[in-house]
Amino acid sequence: MSRMKCYIVTDPNAYEFGVTTVFAETAAKARYAARDHEEMGETDSKDDWLHYSARRFPEGDVFYSEGRTGLDWDNMDERHVLIEHAGWSCDPNRELDDEECGCNACACRGICPRFEGEDHDREQLD
Repeated sequence: MSRMKCYIVTDPNAYEFGVTTVFAETAAKARYAARDHEEMGETDSKDDWLHYSARRFPEGDVFYSEGRTGLDWDNMDERHVLIEHAGWSCDPNRELDDEECGCNACACRGICPRFEGEDHDREQLD
């Protein structure tokens, strides 16, 4: 059996979101597996996954364990890797000052391009 690898899978036709991470043996298997991820949205056809694109995300490989399907945004270590190496950020509609899930509560606020709090490292934006 081949080693599981992390892929970022994107639906170029998605109106909103349409991107997820998947653990799979190959890019083709990652595209196929992504069809079941809620981040990919509703599909009109069982063959919608055929136009998905998949690119390797080797920084995510270390998080694989048996049964995992992709990275978990709610895990701060995994979120940190997605922000730092893939350029991801929170949903732009998320309330930045929400006490539970806003920027001020996020452990990754120091590296996130969306964070606008007082301890944000402005040098990152230059």
